[in-house]
Amino acid sequence: MEITNIIFDLGNVMVKWSPETVLPDLDKKFEKIFFESKIPVFERVWEQSDIGNLSEIQLIKQISTLTEVSIDKTRHALKMLKHSLLLNKPMCDLMTGLYESGYNLYCLSNISKSFADYLMDKYQFFKYFKGIVFSYEEKCIKPDIQIYKNLLSKFSISAADTLFIDDRLENILSAQSLGIASIQYYDHKIFLKELSNKLPAFNIIPA
Repeated sequence: MEITNIIFDLGNVMVKWSPETVLPDLDKKFEKIFFESKIPVFERVWEQSDIGNLSEIQLIKQISTLTEVSIDKTRHALKMLKHSLLLNKPMCDLMTGLYESGYNLYCLSNISKSFADYLMDKYQFFKYFKGIVFSYEEKCIKPDIQIYKNLLSKFSISAADTLFIDDRLENILSAQSLGIASIQYYDHKIFLKELSNKLPAFNIIPA
């Protein structure tokens, strides 16, 4: 079936997660929680924030406790971390072309309210989304298949004519288990080649 709907992740797809750009200005103790989020105790904090179980001040307090850094320094670190989310311009340009070609664009992201608000205030590409699903609102996160089902149901779209773009393999596999065509995003040139196979009618300009 022809693809008419495209779902975009945010982190490392639409915006680049770049904590290394702000770490020189921060306490070295933040390196582990920003770069080693797969350590179980750190991973749980970020997940609880993305699920919507922690307010921003609660997140700040927990990070402060884990890093043994003051509340004020932790608040500043979180602010700087938001500033490190830099626009992926090639992807933004591509999204504009897809929108102008008539594709229905959607957003599905694991994200807290404070980070979502920051990005929506900063970047204009959100205006191209026909629908947005944020994990903090749904109280579940990718790769839980429920959040994909929620998006499909909320916007009355079919998995069969939908394409999903995400940087994490586990999220891709969950989407595919529901019959959603998917592309893992890790290199823009490789991504464009895969996208041209999924969207043969769309004129893709090589990177």
